[in-house]
Amino acid sequence: MPTPEQVAEFLADAKAKGIKPGAGWRKVDLPPTLKCGCTASAVRPPDNTPSCPIHDCTEQVERPDLTDRVAICSNCGKMALSAFGLPFFEYRGPGSREATEMCRCGSLANAHTPEALAKAEASGYPRTCKEFRPNPKGRLTDSYYCGCCGWD
Repeated sequence: MPTPEQVAEFLADAKAKGIKPGAGWRKVDLPPTLKCGCTASAVRPPDNTPSCPIHDCTEQVERPDLTDRVAICSNCGKMALSAFGLPFFEYRGPGSREATEMCRCGSLANAHTPEALAKAEASGYPRTCKEFRPNPKGRLTDSYYCGCCGWD
């Protein structure tokens, strides 16, 4: 994970070179952005509702502003300017699923219910974080896949 300084340096370098978000990726009519932070990458039958198969999400939302945001390849760490046209792009900033449904400990909100905490305690692996604490700012960076491991 890059430091805030590395992200700032990457943004400054991209601006100095005049690089535009999504540069190098083919231009397409973008599908809608979903509540999970992803751009719809599938459709759900029978009415072809745009969806995200990774997060099982169909709720469409307005696109957030990606100005001065950087996306990191989830596999190799390569940085790119955030753009909804990047493959498997996931917005992780303020208002995103990452900001509202993920605790600062890294677990989802539902891992902090009394039932989930009791189950963890009984399993012999009690949670150190007992209270859900969202991070309203989300993450500094978004994620995408650059193709480093191929497309098959």
